[in-house]
Amino acid sequence: EQARQKMEKKVSTGEVNWLINRLYVRKEFTACLTKIEDQIKKCGGAKGSCEFALYVKGLILRHMGKIEDSLQLFRLVTTINPQ
Repeated sequence: EQARQKMEKKVSTGEVNWLINRLYVRKEFTACLTKIEDQIKKCGGAKGSCEFALYVKGLILRHMGKIEDSLQLFRLVTTINPQ
C-alpha cells in the first residue's frame, strides 16, 4: 500500500514538473509561478522534495531581476539535492 502511494506521488509530481517546465519554456511566468506555489504547498513547504519547482522559481526570479531571492532558492535546491 505504501509503495503504491509513493508511486502515485512520484507520477503526479512528474506530471506537475512537466507542466511547470512547459509553462516556463513558453514564458508564461505568472501561470508557472502559480503552479509552482501549489506544488510547494503539496510538498510541505520550501523544505519539501520539490526541488525542480524551486529551481524553476529561481530561474523566473532571476529573469525578473530578483537576483538575491533567486540565489537563495538555488542554494536551497542544492541543499535538497547536492548532486
